[in-house]
Amino acid sequence: MNYWFLYLLTTGEIYTSPYLGNANEWTNIPDGCGVLGPIDEATASEAIKDAYLHPNYYFVQSGSLVAVTNLAQLQLQDAQTTKIASLQVSFQQTLNAGFPSLASGTSITYGFSDLDQTNLSQELNILNAGIAPLPIQWGAKDGVTIVSLTDVQFKQLCKDANDFKWSLITKLRTLIGDVQASTTVDAVNAIVW
Repeated sequence: MNYWFLYLLTTGEIYTSPYLGNANEWTNIPDGCGVLGPIDEATASEAIKDAYLHPNYYFVQSGSLVAVTNLAQLQLQDAQTTKIASLQVSFQQTLNAGFPSLASGTSITYGFSDLDQTNLSQELNILNAGIAPLPIQWGAKDGVTIVSLTDVQFKQLCKDANDFKWSLITKLRTLIGDVQASTTVDAVNAIVW
């Protein structure tokens, strides 16, 4: 297997994704580009392997790969982007796990998917319009338990849902702010949901 790197002749910037494969020759080189390779995978340096994984960390100069001068900044930006995406996934997973409420007098976990949120909002509108049949029959997250709620209890359920959502939004915003304020990759990686 051989590594290949297309690069812009004007800047040395690696152009498109590097290639690792069986090719021994590269003939369809785009205009304005040069090619570095073949570089045998078995004897490739750590810099070559890293450049394959992180082409934006390197450029080609005089036929060799050279690390960019702001490598630490690029690595920090990559770590921040990855961490923010991870936090957003954790946020969504926590929302989807549902929220606890004591609105009925017993702690029950209710669903908080997009559909659940829409249904809560619509039922609250119907209740506020004075046309909701009482007691309101509301399903728990388990899909089996049905809870009978008075109008006051249902409004408390909606308040609990809103408090749950906004506590998580606040947590996500705070953690993203912490990620963006971090000055090292280690500091970014230390931030957890």
